[in-house]
Amino acid sequence: PYEVVWADAAEGSLNDIAQVVDGKWTVQEDGTLRTIEIGYDRVVAVGDQRWTDYEMEFPVVIHEVSEEGYSPIDLRPNMTLTVGWSGHHINDDTQPPWYYWPSTGIAGLHWETLDDVRMKVEGNGGIPSESTGAIGLPLDTKIWLRVRVEALEEGPRISMKAWADGSEAPSDWVVSVIDDDDTFTGSVAIVAHHVDVSIGNVKFELLGP
Repeated sequence: PYEVVWADAAEGSLNDIAQVVDGKWTVQEDGTLRTIEIGYDRVVAVGDQRWTDYEMEFPVVIHEVSEEGYSPIDLRPNMTLTVGWSGHHINDDTQPPWYYWPSTGIAGLHWETLDDVRMKVEGNGGIPSESTGAIGLPLDTKIWLRVRVEALEEGPRISMKAWADGSEAPSDWVVSVIDDDDTFTGSVAIVAHHVDVSIGNVKFELLGP
């Protein structure tokens, strides 16, 4: 097992335990990691670039979802995990590079509207994808997320579940996809896109031999 404990970061030295890729983040007095400024793709990377098979679990609290996240460029607000992530890739002439594909896939929360949030998982390039219907998620309410990544013979499988703090985790995965693309080694990029979020300690369980 491996755990990212945000409080272990020395003051002003979050990069000692993670990599701040974009945006401003702070470790709060309760030991959670929080976005300082809400906006486009606030990103912190955790884990190991060599990983392919693992399960991760952590609590989150959504404080605010911004209407500015709805546009042809921004698409929609989300709080997601890009798995098998090796950094941003070149997609056009824009510098610095910003594109998050190729990667194994994405799992997380997507706000179709401010009142309609859904769990969603996607393979590389966004295909295939599976999402739930709208789930009830009041602001400032703690929930737990668990995501599992497995390198199968037919391609990577990404699975996700979520549950309210104080209740039992669902026995089955709520959303899951198997992609016929490659399984990419890489870390996990925690993305807060036009969402103000507090993130608790992240626990990893490596799978396989």
